[in-house]
Amino acid sequence: FHWLVFLELLLIDICENVYHMWSLHRQSRGEAGIVSRGEGRKLFIVATMLIRQFVEASVSGTFLLYILLIRQIRPKFSQLICLQSDAAFHRMTMFVVVSIVIEFILASVTYKFLRYHGFTPLLTLNGLICTYYRTFFAATCTTVLY
Repeated sequence: FHWLVFLELLLIDICENVYHMWSLHRQSRGEAGIVSRGEGRKLFIVATMLIRQFVEASVSGTFLLYILLIRQIRPKFSQLICLQSDAAFHRMTMFVVVSIVIEFILASVTYKFLRYHGFTPLLTLNGLICTYYRTFFAATCTTVLY
């Protein structure tokens, strides 16, 4: 893993978050006459932000768990892990840990932003996960099988 690729992915993630925050702020500011349509758009933006943050944080955490377990149990079954030296594996692990920390920082900023705009992000995310549990479960299973 090269640090420029990591930096590029980080900047793309930040730009996506800023775009969603700007869109939500613009929707909140410009709702003079149409309440129901504006509320629907705002909820869509909030749901998009929450699902993105949840998936990005959980995928990074799951990947870290998988590579650590595979490295300890059977590294020969994974080309990604068995071909790496200890130093290269440590470097990859550090990139993933830094990614997780950054994702949680971005999730905290998103949470504060949504709370400021009057939303309850954790309750909303809980509702989304409960409603679409099968979809999240299927996506997790396909990630593990891949």
